[in-house]
Amino acid sequence: MARSSYQRGRIEQRRGKYGLKWVLRYRIRNGSAWVEKTEELPVSGKATEKAARIAADKRMGVVNRMNNNRGELTMAAFLDRDWKAYVEGKNYKPETLAIYSRFIKKHVRPKLGDKILAQISPSDMTMFFSCVRAEIGKASIVTLYALLCLLFSIAVEAVLIETTPIRPKLHKPIYESPEKPALNSEQLVKLICELEPYYQRLVSTLLLAALRVNEGLGLRWCDVDFASGALTVNHTLWRRKQLVEPKTRSSKRTVAMSELLKSILLTQRRESQHTALGDFVFCKVDGNPLADTHLREDVLYPAMDRAGIQRVKNQHGFHIFRHSAGTIIHRLTKDGFQSKEMLGHSDIKTTETYVHRDDELLRETAELFAGELANCGLTVALAAATVH
Repeated sequence: MARSSYQRGRIEQRRGKYGLKWVLRYRIRNGSAWVEKTEELPVSGKATEKAARIAADKRMGVVNRMNNNRGELTMAAFLDRDWKAYVEGKNYKPETLAIYSRFIKKHVRPKLGDKILAQISPSDMTMFFSCVRAEIGKASIVTLYALLCLLFSIAVEAVLIETTPIRPKLHKPIYESPEKPALNSEQLVKLICELEPYYQRLVSTLLLAALRVNEGLGLRWCDVDFASGALTVNHTLWRRKQLVEPKTRSSKRTVAMSELLKSILLTQRRESQHTALGDFVFCKVDGNPLADTHLREDVLYPAMDRAGIQRVKNQHGFHIFRHSAGTIIHRLTKDGFQSKEMLGHSDIKTTETYVHRDDELLRETAELFAGELANCGLTVALAAATVH
């Protein structure tokens, strides 16, 4: 273990290209070695030596803490101590923490855990990213890069390292999100016809309200107001066991219900055995939440296959209903703002500056969208499947 160190540093007044300046010289610990450092003090070159010393003492307080905190602290020890304390003090969503934990367990600890935190270099990070590119997809590398930027920035703030070894020009991944597939109205209706009545109502609700699947699974009867014709997205269901805040601030929203959607939800309430305000709108027979994985693998994918819809890995899950809804709404209205509002996105910032939410127009949009699907046979399909 490295011994404690205390330095005052040496100050000098020098003449540079732009006149006089005060500089500070000191040593910085690099593992078991020491490196000489020289930096300009944030005072005028014409300041007194006393003023320069005050600035130097302030800087050396940081340097000394950094030198003595470094020691032989490994990345693994940093994760167990400083990172753990950091996340405990933040209000991260469980889904975000689960993603961070998975990347740390699979990539950060195995490849960087034994390294001395202060000795991890830009070259080490270049090798790290070169290695993980062979193991994970491009989108995952973007997330991993963001996590490592956060980890090292915390280490800098905690005065455990002087600078981050992450260099954007060397390490920032270049990634363009692929164009999202969407189904047309005829394909959507054909797909819904391949589902059992219960799942027809679930999928139709996701589609007509443009909900994320876990927003739909987290929907409770207290969120549905038949009198005003609106449903509110207050929560999203995480791992079938916890209601958490929606994905973003814009995701927490009120959705205008078309008459078709209202009819579907009234049928669902009539058919359900769980209709208390706190009960889930769509749930298992015992009232417990549904699992999105089961729904995707055992309900949605087989129905897509029966409907003759060619699936692409990671692109034809429940999110395709949001993409399809946004695409159809934009085609019908030629208004990107209405699509944005119905989907609960936080984009189109220029539009937000000049245009305000219009509830009546959103209700008209919901009816227009429902009418498009009804004309393709959705109303007939749902009526045929309704159990009287």
